[in-house]
Amino acid sequence: MSKVSWKGTVLLAPVPAAIVTCRDITEDGGERVNALTVGWCGVLCSHPPKTYISLRPSRYSYDMIKHSREFVINLTTESLSRAADYLGVRSGRDEDKLAAVGLHTEPASELSAPLLAESPVCLECRVCDIMPLGSHDMFLADIAAVDVDESLLDEHGRLMLERAGLIAYAHGDYYRLGERIGDFGLSVRRRKSDGYGKRPSGSKLHTDMSISEKDTSDAARSIRRRGSEAKETVDAARATPAPAGQYKHSPARKSSCTAGEKHRKSCVSTSKRKTKAAAGGRGRRK
Repeated sequence: MSKVSWKGTVLLAPVPAAIVTCRDITEDGGERVNALTVGWCGVLCSHPPKTYISLRPSRYSYDMIKHSREFVINLTTESLSRAADYLGVRSGRDEDKLAAVGLHTEPASELSAPLLAESPVCLECRVCDIMPLGSHDMFLADIAAVDVDESLLDEHGRLMLERAGLIAYAHGDYYRLGERIGDFGLSVRRRKSDGYGKRPSGSKLHTDMSISEKDTSDAARSIRRRGSEAKETVDAARATPAPAGQYKHSPARKSSCTAGEKHRKSCVSTSKRKTKAAAGGRGRRK
């Protein structure tokens, strides 16, 4: 594959087109609520769960999040794509953007920052650090809670995220997520009759797998394989008849075994006679 080389740039795609909601208290005691669309966001750590968003200091929401140290990442669906674009190109300094696009907020479970009512999945985030990087500052945050629409849960309470109709952003364009082509671990999963690496519908999504768990699993498979090979070797040896004229024991060993067997039988016979004699004596004494 022939490639051309360009100067370093942020050509990483796709990325989320997440709607971030925030809330702040003004100096006169009033309340400000705003929403903006963020593409520079992602996962930082699984345990503890951490995320980030990167904002230009000139953005209207920058100071609100910096002062309140809270924000909510609301995942965007296909039905929210037009609103997401509007929230990304207009400023909250000039208008109430949420009212302009007909969206609504609702209280969060852990934060004062609100959730976007129309979003199916909302991540409540509490800022733990702010890192100036250049054109953008990175807000590192702990994920305090996740709010999920009940329609995305099956009868067992498992998350069926494919029902959400999520979208992504790539190089200036919005895309709906397409057909599922596999799941985590498909490349090392044993082939099954119902398809290579196929995961049963509705099974839980694996978000993280530690090396220790993988090593333990590999070791267990190796032990089972060696045990199976050893059993096959023993079974084959037992099934193979001994060559003609070959005894299980050598003549000397066979003779020794015969003599020992005669001695054992003699001892048993003597012991039985003594036991009967003793029993007879007890009977006479009685």
